[in-house]
Amino acid sequence: MPAPPGTRLLLVTDGLVEVRTAHLDATLGEFSDAVIEGPADLEELCEVLLARFGHNKDDDIALIAALFS
Repeated sequence: MPAPPGTRLLLVTDGLVEVRTAHLDATLGEFSDAVIEGPADLEELCEVLLARFGHNKDDDIALIAALFS
């Protein structure tokens, strides 16, 4: 998949972004905002996202991140 250098690709399962008491569009929007506003370093970004969205989950979660160079 061609992408410009510096492009970040994040793949997540619904368990990371789904909150049973909130509409999925709202939590996806929050996740998107967190990615945009998060650190440029990919490892740090993953840590921030997991800290913010990965707690108190009843479902399994997965986050795969790639940086195109």
